[in-house]
Amino acid sequence: MLELIPAPLASQITKSLTIPTIGIGAGPACDGQVLVLHDMLGLNDQSRQVREALRGAREEVREAVQLTRPRYARALSRAGALIPQMNEISRRDMLALLGRPR
Repeated sequence: MLELIPAPLASQITKSLTIPTIGIGAGPACDGQVLVLHDMLGLNDQSRQVREALRGAREEVREAVQLTRPRYARALSRAGALIPQMNEISRRDMLALLGRPR
């Protein structure tokens, strides 16, 4: 994981390693990239350049959240009703794994 280091340094590190590198603001030479959701949505302080580059993506994510919010709320409600059952199942399974009576 290479975070907020100069791109040329990230490139050198990536080339010198036999394992993949993941960059967070470390330039395009890393094997993979992470874009933090808070950064993408503009919830953190960041450079004007980053904000401008992500403006379209930020609007698309906001629109998607608005469209799916009712469905997500219904799913949470259904899952909430199942949590007590899920906890009891998990407890029984754990006791069985430990070889203890249920």
